[in-house]
Amino acid sequence: MDSNFMNSTANRQRFAVWSLCTLIASSIVTFGVLNQLMLEERVCLLYVDNYHKDGESHTFIFESRSISCMQSVILGSFSIFSLLAVVIVRGFYMLQNIYPPKNILIVLNVLASCLATVGVYLATILLLGVVKTCSEFEKSGKSCNDVLGEGFFTQNGIYLIHLKNYKKIMITIVSAWVLALLWGIGAVKESYNLWKNEHTVSENIADEAVPLLANYEA
Repeated sequence: MDSNFMNSTANRQRFAVWSLCTLIASSIVTFGVLNQLMLEERVCLLYVDNYHKDGESHTFIFESRSISCMQSVILGSFSIFSLLAVVIVRGFYMLQNIYPPKNILIVLNVLASCLATVGVYLATILLLGVVKTCSEFEKSGKSCNDVLGEGFFTQNGIYLIHLKNYKKIMITIVSAWVLALLWGIGAVKESYNLWKNEHTVSENIADEAVPLLANYEA
């Protein structure tokens, strides 16, 4: 089987670029959620509700019951570890200068396809969560950017203000969509590799069948 298809310098470079971009996007999403969308005690700033001014403390308070932040961190971390596994497997066969067997290609294809779907889900819950949160914050008469910039404090951290940055949150959301796109590209590439593998095997079988048939007729 032709091993140059996946092991050429150009393909190695493309794989390295894809891996680096996927790692960066996964990291931005994971740490972006941790730093910009979570407070102490795992308070999540996604899908907040009942944002209003408290009569006693004269501060704005809200309710947060969403587990979307923890889901996002878990999914982002899963993307990082999955990417590591893909790099190890692909790197092994590239170093050996051999083509991965069909079962390995199927696993890589399924993994990339699943992570592309996960990426879309992740980007969607982040986008809708921020939209819901901003709609609540704007009830105060201020923009979402201003409310986030003024910061937050929790009951056990009154003197610690958690400043958030609207632009960084948007970068996190965009990175989630980029991550979904990158895994989608990976899934398409693995599908092509699988097709190429089956096509090459069929050609090899056909080439071997011709001399056998000739010998039989002789």
